[in-house]
Amino acid sequence: QHFFPQGLQGEQLKKMPPGYAATHSEAQWLRHKSFLLSHELPDATVRSLSADDFRAHVVAALRAVGPFCEWLSEAACAGQ
Repeated sequence: QHFFPQGLQGEQLKKMPPGYAATHSEAQWLRHKSFLLSHELPDATVRSLSADDFRAHVVAALRAVGPFCEWLSEAACAGQ
């Protein structure tokens, strides 16, 4: 949440996709048509960071999203 305070965003279906019950344990994820995580870094903050600090910030944000990317990859490839 530190890097992505708005949480997961993206276009969602109004109803569950065909074949899935509204009470499905993963309903909140199954309704997503797209997955979007964004991290805003104000210009003033970027200007105040050294190149090394900026690089470290970007790496930390990418590491924070890593578990989600792994989960999404596993879910997308399940059963293949």
